[in-house]
Amino acid sequence: MNSKWIRLGLVVTVIVLVAVILYLVLHKNAPVCYPDNREETCYHGKEQNAYRLYGTKTDYRVLVKMYQLDKQGEYIVPGCNVEGLFLYNRHTTRYPDRDDIVKMVEAMPRLQRAILDSASASKVHLCKEDVQALSNWTLKLKPSDDNHVTESGRKVSADQAKRFVTRFPQLFSNFKARDYVVGFTSRVRTRETAEAFLKSLLSAQEYLEVEKNFLSPQDDLLQFHKECDKLIKEKEDTPAAVAAFEKGPYMSRLMDRLTWRLGFNITKGDLKMLLRGCMFEYAIFDQSPWCSVFTEDDLKAVEFKDDLDDYY
Repeated sequence: MNSKWIRLGLVVTVIVLVAVILYLVLHKNAPVCYPDNREETCYHGKEQNAYRLYGTKTDYRVLVKMYQLDKQGEYIVPGCNVEGLFLYNRHTTRYPDRDDIVKMVEAMPRLQRAILDSASASKVHLCKEDVQALSNWTLKLKPSDDNHVTESGRKVSADQAKRFVTRFPQLFSNFKARDYVVGFTSRVRTRETAEAFLKSLLSAQEYLEVEKNFLSPQDDLLQFHKECDKLIKEKEDTPAAVAAFEKGPYMSRLMDRLTWRLGFNITKGDLKMLLRGCMFEYAIFDQSPWCSVFTEDDLKAVEFKDDLDDYY
């Protein structure tokens, strides 16, 4: 009797193991943390709580709020007096490159029409408010905006300067033009960032005095990643980890979800344009109806891919 139950137990164990193995094999590409939700989405009315971490395209104001930087007071180190400040700063919020704007001028109205056509055929899975917002949309970017700092970017730099005054008040109590050494690259966005920062920090007359001390463009120092042939050559090829992720289940699911949500076949080129529309317009204009086509899970998948490309 005991041997019979033992044999039965072994058979059941084998069956369970085989079933588990088959399940794992059949579902090995299923992204467990990226559910394939097929429900209508609605961005309208939820903009304030939308996911806004867009990798290197993240609006600086999002991070200021996240880390409560505006609430920080004077920075004090016991027994020390602040004598100087060295700031190696990325440019502030800017318009896309001219080539990117031209591509958006060509692609975005086409995508808008495709979504509206799908909506007319009852194929989209966006709420009517989101569809209406996309219907009302017009592109505000012009090729002549190429790389210039935006008004929102000027305010970001101005606010940053004010935070430094709050953190290090002693450093800025007595003005001397020779205390300011300012360098930037040949890209217009870097000079305009420096100008916005200093104009918030100084009076009009003080700024004119400091401007005389501006250094010539320092590309070899500040933009070395574009001056070093070895780095440029290494960056030409897509890293294997990025290529693998782009061909993997997460990006496949993202494309499937977008195709289902918008009602027409989405290409990788379309995805790129939709993301640019959302990310750039939000940073520049504080809002974008293009963000309505993505869920938080979608944006996290893209963020991970971009982080792989930038930092892996």
